[in-house]
Amino acid sequence: MAGLTLSVTRCVKLMKHTMPVKRISPLAGVFIAGALEYLIKEVFDLAANIANLYGKVRVTPRHILLAIKNDEELDSLLAAVTIAQGGVAPLPNMIQKEITKRAKKKYAHLLMKNR
Repeated sequence: MAGLTLSVTRCVKLMKHTMPVKRISPLAGVFIAGALEYLIKEVFDLAANIANLYGKVRVTPRHILLAIKNDEELDSLLAAVTIAQGGVAPLPNMIQKEITKRAKKKYAHLLMKNR
């Protein structure tokens, strides 16, 4: 066991069906599952922070979109991706105008980090 939440065998199956090669190492499935799990965790951690900034408990597609657009690396990685029900991506620094004053005080360390 690799200690991953995502299924390694499912990743290997998907790789076999989508890649033109005949043989795939079982370790490749572990690597892909680990990389996908890390990306999912990173996106949802950032989206949860955005939801907290807006004073919400539930993470919505809008929060996921804002989290991706706020992070330079994720934005470049997912530049061609459309988030369903995510809305329009705001201009840089427009997110900070929407955040409540109370949230600005409480989460000032996150806002300074994103600038």
